[in-house]
Amino acid sequence: MKKRTPEEIKADIEALRDEKVIFVDVPENKPGGQSCGIITYPTVVEHEELGLRISVGYYRSNHRNRTLAIELFDLAFDGIVNQRTI
Repeated sequence: MKKRTPEEIKADIEALRDEKVIFVDVPENKPGGQSCGIITYPTVVEHEELGLRISVGYYRSNHRNRTLAIELFDLAFDGIVNQRTI
């Protein structure tokens, strides 16, 4: 079996990181009416192969929720990768 170079390993890790899916989790039945107000929905970053799902709905801004979700995903992903490469 051929030994892989560090560059090949890094490329594989980045390819695995890029398989994440980012979406806003909007429920099928949205509340409505006069008293509905402004509703925020969580942003979800999911990686099916790793079984990793991060949902952030802390801010009213979807952009801020997305940024935080991606940062948390990167931290968790790096932790998983570092744990498996030791």
